[in-house]
Amino acid sequence: MSKTCSSIAIRICALIAVLSCAFSLYAGIDPNYSLNIKGRLLCAVAFVIPLGIASILIAHRSHDENQRQKIYHIFWVILFLYYILQLGYMLFFASEFARQNHNIFDGNYIYNLMLQWEYSTNLIPFKTINLMLNAYQIELSYVANVNLLGNLAAFMPFAFFLPKLFPSMQKPKKFLISMALIIISVEVLQLFTLSGTLDIDDFILNMTGASCFYFVLKIPVCKRMMKPYKIQHIIG
Repeated sequence: MSKTCSSIAIRICALIAVLSCAFSLYAGIDPNYSLNIKGRLLCAVAFVIPLGIASILIAHRSHDENQRQKIYHIFWVILFLYYILQLGYMLFFASEFARQNHNIFDGNYIYNLMLQWEYSTNLIPFKTINLMLNAYQIELSYVANVNLLGNLAAFMPFAFFLPKLFPSMQKPKKFLISMALIIISVEVLQLFTLSGTLDIDDFILNMTGASCFYFVLKIPVCKRMMKPYKIQHIIG
């Protein structure tokens, strides 16, 4: 590919990624418009793939290996920030998940918090999981998939990003402790912001998904696959 064609392709890919991100943000801000899960996944694909192509094209224009690694590093950092942004929206603001049922500034915060604790909190392991498994039998597979598969997948990307961006997270013990603290913090914040339920099963599913993916990435064949796209650590 000529340098001119490469430059045009980079600009087009960057434009697509920016427009996709902007559209996703607009859909989250506008109360009269929201994207469903499929729509957000499509936006994510429209952001990640063009950005990845642009990063590869830019990296291949450089003959300096260190410069290439810096470009890949920037790509993964942007991707991590995009993931955090989307995850935060889904966990705390997404109307499609009833995250806007209560206004914490309406003067009834304590009352609503007590109701949330009494009727929506679950501290019994596997209670919600069993309920969702039973939902498959009464043709509520969408609800079950969102609660089970969604919770399993939601925190999986941390298993990739944290060990790559923070070297201390390459140690399983530190990663697992950090993930447990992150997930517990999210659950507690959801309770106190009235944006979700405090559910031990959410913790179990989130932790299981992140942990399994973490150890899958430890498999030698997976490590070899990631070698061409090494990431410089943020710390260390």
